[in-house]
Amino acid sequence: MITDYLDALTTALSFDPALARRVREEAADHLQQAIAAERSRDGVAAARRAIAAFGDPAAIAAQFTAISLARRIARLRVALILAVAGIFVAMKGRVAWYALIGSSAGYDASPATRVIGAIDRYAFWSSVIVAIGAFAYLAIRPGVPVVHLGLRRQARRVVVIGVAAAGPLALSVLSDGALAAIRFSGAELSAGSLVPIITMAIEIGCICILLIELAGTWLRGTSTGGLHAR
Repeated sequence: MITDYLDALTTALSFDPALARRVREEAADHLQQAIAAERSRDGVAAARRAIAAFGDPAAIAAQFTAISLARRIARLRVALILAVAGIFVAMKGRVAWYALIGSSAGYDASPATRVIGAIDRYAFWSSVIVAIGAFAYLAIRPGVPVVHLGLRRQARRVVVIGVAAAGPLALSVLSDGALAAIRFSGAELSAGSLVPIITMAIEIGCICILLIELAGTWLRGTSTGGLHAR
């Protein structure tokens, strides 16, 4: 009976294997202590009462998942602002480097680069505006209890806002990459190329981290919804 209960609890927490193992160990210890404390000759009845007191596996998993979702939402907010800030710093750093070495950034070299440069600027500042709106929205929203279904709805809104910001931000990074590729096409790489390459790597890393956090928050929100539905 105890093993079946622990298996059910582990399955309900399968969204996080490390958490499932930890909770299973703690639950096993708690149940054994509860059974031993009763000093009952009827071990089956004692186990049944200990299990009933510990709680339904789905309800326990829902609480853990909701707490994890709340943390995911907080992480996503941080990832969004850090991604925007990191890409902005990388862009400005690359432009400053071009100015330092007395080289054009390549935006006015041809009609194509002017168009790509305009897309880059508008896309980036669109993402900034959406990110500011997201933080304003989250600042005025009241706190939602972690076991409340409103948390799942809030997570979906946060993900939608994050996608709205990540879309133009990714377009900006792609535009930066296209400009860098045009600039260095046919040219030999040198020490002066390191700063543009490093700043592009920073931009790509920032957008990848943001997308990973968006996907993780969405999946965790879906998991929470499924647990509440049971």
